[in-house]
Amino acid sequence: MRGEVEARDNAIASLETKLSGVVSELEARDEAIANLNPEPTPEPEPNPEPTGTLSRGELVKYILEKFPEAKINGQNITDAINGKSKNLPKFEGAYGFKYLGKINGVNRFQPILKP
Repeated sequence: MRGEVEARDNAIASLETKLSGVVSELEARDEAIANLNPEPTPEPEPNPEPTGTLSRGELVKYILEKFPEAKINGQNITDAINGKSKNLPKFEGAYGFKYLGKINGVNRFQPILKP
């Protein structure tokens, strides 16, 4: 019986030693993970503006270059796209552009080349 008790005590001591080793490994792993430098993640690129589009200011400049007699300014364009006037279709037809909407928070326009 005494031999069985010693064997049990030895088995328990052996398991405690192994358990202590596993705990030490886990603690070392957790510390290593905590000390890792996170890889820099690339910042998302803003959506590029479609090629060949114009801002409102660029549109006014484009119109005045193509149509020097035009009596149009940025406020006329803003009022038309915001619905304060119903002139957007008239402006688009007369001056050869298409309103694309807001892209990255900026109103964008596409010049339309007439044949």
